[in-house]
Amino acid sequence: MQEDVLSIEEAFGDLRDPRSRTPAHDLTEMLVVAPCAVLSGTDSWVAIQTWTEAKLEWLRRYLPLVNGIASHDTFGRVFAALDAQQFEACFIRWTAHLCPALARAELISPKGAPSNAFARRYTEADLLTTVFREANAYAY
Repeated sequence: MQEDVLSIEEAFGDLRDPRSRTPAHDLTEMLVVAPCAVLSGTDSWVAIQTWTEAKLEWLRRYLPLVNGIASHDTFGRVFAALDAQQFEACFIRWTAHLCPALARAELISPKGAPSNAFARRYTEADLLTTVFREANAYAY
């Protein structure tokens, strides 16, 4: 286990927020909330919104969420507008730091689509349920 932790802010710091005007919901907060919801079993932007509303008190222990939770439409628009290659690079950097064996992994979608085709689509929460498969074997 690594002693130093790469925060979401550090890992995704290079990711450009695609919104042109001042957003009501912080991109970093959305990048934390969405994976938490997906890891808890959500599978759509509506489900992510519902989960985050139910967990708002818990989430506020870790995030300010001054303007509350983004709507499912906002989650969908923001994630669809993110640069797919830039997001993928940030996501790989973050997960590879959490689990060094993933640094040698191949990014694939849950449905088996190649990473470049998958990353361009950004539909629903599939983006965040991306899994890693190592070319040879996982290092334990």
